[in-house]
Amino acid sequence: MMTISTYKCITWILALKESMKEFTFPIELISIIIKIYLDIIAPILIYYRIATCTHCRIIDNIWDTEIIPICKDILPQIKSYVWSKRNFSTTFEDNSNIINLSRYCKWTPMILLIPRPLWNNALSNPDIQTIEGVQIFNGKIENNQILYDPLYNPRLSYDYGVWLKKALTNEEFIKTQCSI
Repeated sequence: MMTISTYKCITWILALKESMKEFTFPIELISIIIKIYLDIIAPILIYYRIATCTHCRIIDNIWDTEIIPICKDILPQIKSYVWSKRNFSTTFEDNSNIINLSRYCKWTPMILLIPRPLWNNALSNPDIQTIEGVQIFNGKIENNQILYDPLYNPRLSYDYGVWLKKALTNEEFIKTQCSI
């Protein structure tokens, strides 16, 4: 999903690339700059899991081999993280304490698509309270409440692609993602 500013930037870089063909400026460098820029603005996909959760084990079996490749086919720059707990009463391991978005994990397995500006704000301010633009697989946000809404079959990797396409076109997501 390209924002208007992303589109303008890429158009400008491609025009620069075309005009630089007659110079000795390395064209490969421009391609690297485009890739870095797209990586910087890519949304974040979070998979919350609990080691003892039988439903999570089903997702574990298809996460790297099926779900992530489908998501990367739709949006190659998407970044994904898996946040784990040993059991229901422990806190999330890894770097999830850096970003206190774990408060939005209401069930497991839970998949979130987080707009990059929200992610970046959370990195600099772990106490951030906003959830604007966050998209939830089989969930929705109404009146600042996270509600379970089972629209997709979590056992079918295809459904993650259907969800991601819909999530990327959600008005709230686009609004927050475009605030870069």
